[in-house]
Amino acid sequence: MRRMLSRPGRPRSLAAVAAFVLVVPLGLTACTSGDAGSPAETSATGPAGAPLQLEGILDTGFNVEVDGFGFPNYGNEGEVENLNPYSMRLLFGDQVCAQFDGEDCLLTPTAEQWMAVQNDSMAGGHCFGMAGLAWALFAGYIDPQAYGAEVPAQVPFEANWDLQADIATVFVTQATDPTSAERRTASPNQALEVLSQAWAEEQGYVFGIYRFVDGEYLDGHAVTPYAIEDLGDGQVGIMLYDNNFPFEAQMMVVDTTTDTWTYSTSADPRNDPELYEGGADNPLELFPVDPMLGPQDCSFCTTGTVNDAAGLGAVPGLAGTSTAAGEVNVVYLNQEAAGLGVTISVSDLDGNAIEGLREWVPMSRVITSAPVIAVPKDEPFVVTVDAADAVAEATTGITIIGPGYSYGIEDFLMSPGDVDSIIFDPDSSSVTYMTSVGSAPDIVLSLDGSQASYGFLFGGLDLPGEGGAITVFLDPESQTVTALTTTDGDASIDFVIRRIDDVSDEEYTSDPIPLSANESLVIEYGAWQGDGTIMPIGIDINDDGFIDEDLIETD
Repeated sequence: MRRMLSRPGRPRSLAAVAAFVLVVPLGLTACTSGDAGSPAETSATGPAGAPLQLEGILDTGFNVEVDGFGFPNYGNEGEVENLNPYSMRLLFGDQVCAQFDGEDCLLTPTAEQWMAVQNDSMAGGHCFGMAGLAWALFAGYIDPQAYGAEVPAQVPFEANWDLQADIATVFVTQATDPTSAERRTASPNQALEVLSQAWAEEQGYVFGIYRFVDGEYLDGHAVTPYAIEDLGDGQVGIMLYDNNFPFEAQMMVVDTTTDTWTYSTSADPRNDPELYEGGADNPLELFPVDPMLGPQDCSFCTTGTVNDAAGLGAVPGLAGTSTAAGEVNVVYLNQEAAGLGVTISVSDLDGNAIEGLREWVPMSRVITSAPVIAVPKDEPFVVTVDAADAVAEATTGITIIGPGYSYGIEDFLMSPGDVDSIIFDPDSSSVTYMTSVGSAPDIVLSLDGSQASYGFLFGGLDLPGEGGAITVFLDPESQTVTALTTTDGDASIDFVIRRIDDVSDEEYTSDPIPLSANESLVIEYGAWQGDGTIMPIGIDINDDGFIDEDLIETD
């Protein structure tokens, strides 16, 4: 059982703020806010060529040699603890638990799937989590002794599972509300104003920065600003804790006359630093730390956010609120495939752009070409999986997560030059995988219910060498799941069904089942109540959704 953390009052004073004068020209407009992601989505606002006037230094008292972590940013290599059921419950409350006994949380299948894709997204680094948690420790929201040391710089990394899980917990809030909703896209001059006002109120921010080259965002990184220094001649230095470089103070230089910024760093600490620079074409992203530590809205839950989520830190005023469930289906590509050059795109069924579609890339150590894509919940769409530029054969996975359900095509191989398609239709609750080669994916579904939650896996799929298609329909009303192959030859498939209710967690596993061309496998999963009960399974030979030939009837 993981211990609860002790949160004492803030141990430091930011009184140095009073000694700093920041004169900001009139006419500054409010920074825009939006969905977490690449600044390509938004544009900066603010004065053009209006200089800031500075006197002295604005210093919060953050010391990178004491308040920064003593280890560098990391990915998922080795043995690392990311999100776990405890973390999920801190973020979203009891609703993510299919079973909860007051101590242990057994996640719903959809929550488990969301956790898995988020943990996969951290393969490129945990910079956002480290940047936010470092400020939370400095501000006194969390006691570093909970992680085994008097100060953050002495906190060990190896086998420090609580620390690693909390870094991951903060990391994922970049894409959840209220943290995402509080994100600001700002010019450097605006960022100076925001920081000076926030620090005066003892609030911290995380900077999201991107390397922007020839109109393309190549690398992303998150750092912690902690001081501002007047360098003269309109130049201002923003002092940064950069989690890629332990114990080393870093500086971003702002030219207040041109409203531009420059910073040399490396998205991957194993590589040499490169120049990051921006202005109106590449603004800064500012995330306030306080919302990262509170309860988050649950877009993949059927009821949004409820009041029993505790959050990570004891920030005054951050209580859980009740919100509606999510209104999007979110598409994810696994990091391994993205790293080998596989890309995805989403269009409507006719190949056109979808109104309201949004894309972003989690701030990580390296930006890949695979965005996270959010599609309005009731819109059918096609995911094109393209390995035209892949450098090697890639084990690929696509996951689609909506409120209370998920659909995934997992472990299919993409060779350089391959192009596959996945169709998702929310109206018929179906997913179709189409390939021109004889691939063998696993198709994984989940459905969270009030009486029981279900996980489905269709595997062992054996399509003919020329390829074909497999469609899986999930009908919550009739409580049936149907697998249909569309090929010119015979195929086979097997399946696993997991059923979780308040007291039991059971699985049903089938033997391989042969299917002739255009036949459907129909499973009446609702009739199975666990061990000792019957699950009707059979073949639909005329595509009417009903069993024409009983295949198996077993407990």
